Amino acid sequence: MSDSITTPEAMLNRKAREQALHAMQAVTVEPTSLVNYQSRGRIAVIGDQLAQEIAPRLNDRLSPIVVLTQGAEEPGAPVVPLGGREIRIEGYLGAFRIALGETGRANAETLAVDLILDLSPQPLVDRGMPPPVTTTAAARRIRSQR
Repeated sequence: MSDSITTPEAMLNRKAREQALHAMQAVTVEPTSLVNYQSRGRIAVIGDQLAQEIAPRLNDRLSPIVVLTQGAEEPGAPVVPLGGREIRIEGYLGAFRIALGETGRANAETLAVDLILDLSPQPLVDRGMPPPVTTTAAARRIRSQR
């Protein structure tokens, strides 16, 4: 299967994206007092049994909650089983909303968290350009060490 994109518009878009990513490598970002970030320490750890293993280790500095995508609940951090419900993630660092299930249904639930540690095999937050703080690579390393 070929990954090449051949339409003129797609080729222009790909070239523009490559130029933007290349230009971004030359940018140095310095900490600033102009952007404020307040965290209440709420973190959602999304995944299977691995999420349940990692979440309790975060208890000393954060308030973890596990969104269990598969497997059985184990003692440790609070767990919210996905239970076949759809999961939608919106927001940004410090203000994520995780919607479980269909809005208006009895089993619908919304979680508000500051951070997300996504240990899913495929990232649930699928963006063309991942946010600067991303855990997907870390999740792959953790899984490979098991």
